[in-house]
Amino acid sequence: MSPGQVATSWDGTPVVVAGGRFSCAIGSGKSLECWGRVGSDMPTGEFSAITIGGGRPCAIRTDGTLACWVQSEGRHMPPAGEFMAVASANIHSCALRTDGSVACWGDTRGGEGLPQGEYTAIVAAGERTCGIQPDSTVVCQGDQHFVTTMPGEFTAIDIDGRDLCGLRSDRTISCYTMWNVEPSEFTPPSGEFLAVSLGNGYGCAIRAQDKSVECWTWAEWGNEHGQAAPPAGEFVSISSASYHVCGVRANKKIVCWGDNEHGQAAPPLTLSG
Repeated sequence: MSPGQVATSWDGTPVVVAGGRFSCAIGSGKSLECWGRVGSDMPTGEFSAITIGGGRPCAIRTDGTLACWVQSEGRHMPPAGEFMAVASANIHSCALRTDGSVACWGDTRGGEGLPQGEYTAIVAAGERTCGIQPDSTVVCQGDQHFVTTMPGEFTAIDIDGRDLCGLRSDRTISCYTMWNVEPSEFTPPSGEFLAVSLGNGYGCAIRAQDKSVECWTWAEWGNEHGQAAPPAGEFVSISSASYHVCGVRANKKIVCWGDNEHGQAAPPLTLSG
């Protein structure tokens, strides 16, 4: 997942999200732990989900309410209510209510929210938000209110800027670039996968056969910091930021790779050891 996509789970397995200058995880005690250039004002308590976005971190408490920090001119104050997913981008955030509706806040003057309706999952990046509808179709909106509908059905999606990749029901990956209202397709790896996550000009996915991570690039800077060169081993989840990736191994330990200028790819020993 990108830093704009929510990470959520609770079976004792850590939840990890990679962000631009820092990364965060929800550990076995359901508390937040972040590393890199984190800043201050992190909330305390128990959490079930987290998103970082473009420096707009938010988390969902175990009671379903939202907690956001790194306030910016009062525009990062989340709405009240109970939520089951949250996704942040550079200038806006959106959250999925328990009734399937979406609430967005921040700078949404360019239409960075989603069309009214019911959704089962949401992601956000750049000036765009995408959501999966109950019929498994994907709708995206942003970039001056352009609405884009992806062809076919998806079970999971991730975006980075104007690039989107998603898992189909047969566990193959399809990828599109949204430069116009009509998306254009580009080629991901073949085979069956369990998860997919996008960064800046690259993507990573977990193979279904052996749970290894495979990464690929479509931009010349896609592996500039080694972010598209994953370690070996079995993984249960991955999260890609612009230039680094974090993942949870099958043994529930967190490992990160790629750019580590601010310590964002160096999780503490309590999570990685």
